[in-house]
Amino acid sequence: FQYVTVPTEREAEALRACNEANGKYRFVKFAYHDNGSVVLEMDMPSETREVGSVAMELLYRLLDVADDAYPIFEKILG
Repeated sequence: FQYVTVPTEREAEALRACNEANGKYRFVKFAYHDNGSVVLEMDMPSETREVGSVAMELLYRLLDVADDAYPIFEKILG
């Protein structure tokens, strides 16, 4: 999902922030898009018996990481 929007003139800082976050968190990927948005991505198992509970658990984990990583990006948002 779209996480934050960074001014395009701060692209280099956004890329460094994504790299820092990607080095800290294992199961969530931070990616910078050319339009200035930073997005979070997470894979989900394609085969599971409890799709709903697995999806909710992954959503909770994604939101925990998003909260925890925000200070990394807050520095460049000014």
